[in-house]
Parts: sequence; C-alpha cells; structure tokens
Amino acid sequence: MFKKCQDHLDSVHESYTEHLCVAVPIGLRMIGGGVAAILHGLCPAVFVRTGSKTIFSLYDELKSRTAKSVDPSHD
Repeated sequence: MFKKCQDHLDSVHESYTEHLCVAVPIGLRMIGGGVAAILHGLCPAVFVRTGSKTIFSLYDELKSRTAKSVDPSHD
C-alpha cells in the first residue's frame, strides 16, 4: 500500500502534505456540490446551478492539474 501511495505522489509531483492540502478541499467541494444537488432534487427552486457549477469548476481544475502530471492515468 505504501508503494502505491508513494507512486501516486511521485506521479503528481507532490509531497504527502501538498497532496492532502489539495485533495481535502476538492473532496469538500464535491460533498458540498452533492448536498446541493440532493437539496435541488427535493426542492427545484434552490441551488439551481450549484451542483453543475461545482462539477464544471472541479473538472476544469483537475484537467489543468492532470496536464501537469507525468502519469494522468494513474489511479
């Protein structure tokens, strides 16, 4: 497991702390967008574009980060 973790950190050129400081905010934004989408499903008048804006924003951010990565297919 440690080798897989280190391989991933190497592939994105980040230390553990750097990776944590990027991954946690992304995860929190995903959770926030998901909650907004659920609430929108329950009451269509609220959070009309929040879920899709979150998805597009994260996609753009991750796409630009992946372009800098040596191995974008690493999972």
